[in-house]
Amino acid sequence: MSDLDIAWLVRELDGLGLKLTATRRMDGSFGLNKWRAMNFWENAPQAEALWAQHVGDNERVITAIAEFVGRPNLEIFNAPSIAPAQKLAFR
Repeated sequence: MSDLDIAWLVRELDGLGLKLTATRRMDGSFGLNKWRAMNFWENAPQAEALWAQHVGDNERVITAIAEFVGRPNLEIFNAPSIAPAQKLAFR
C-alpha cells in the first residue's frame, strides 16, 4: 500500500458520493469520518469495491488518509476560481 495515491483515492471516492473528513483527537491524531452524499447510493457498489480494494480495514492506510484529509487548506479538487467579471449579479 506504500504506492497508494491518497489524493487520487479521495477524489475518486468523493466523485462516487463518499466524502471523507478528519477530526483531530485530543492526542493530536486524526480520526477518519465517512459521509454518504445523496449520489452515494447509486454508486455504492463501486465506492465500496474501491474502498475494499485500496483500504479495507488496514489501520495504517486509514490513518494516512485521515492525516491527508485533515491537513489545513487541502486543495485536491482544484475548483476553478471565478474572476470578478464572471461573477453573477443577483438582483
